[in-house]
Amino acid sequence: MTTSFKEYCFKYKDDLRTFLEMECEKIKYFSALSNITKQELLYSMERRTYRAGTKIFKEKQTIDRLILIQSGIVELSVNYDKRRKYESFIIERLTTGAILNH
Repeated sequence: MTTSFKEYCFKYKDDLRTFLEMECEKIKYFSALSNITKQELLYSMERRTYRAGTKIFKEKQTIDRLILIQSGIVELSVNYDKRRKYESFIIERLTTGAILNH
């Protein structure tokens, strides 16, 4: 029954799933996985929404997840001057389809 359910899920298509499949194929590690494993990975993903200005990761934090940007903009920045605590330097702006921590 589990195999039948997985095969049915494999055939199901929607815009979000198609987007996730395309983006995951860009990651070399994922492209080598079997189709069943890829499907299990896609269906176990957790969707999160962040408010503007929210810090997703802190400097020197051990990273425990991969983030795929579905919409919006994520700024990668660092504080470059200890005297200016609230000013940061933007290294990069990532948009739809970008992947953090791969």
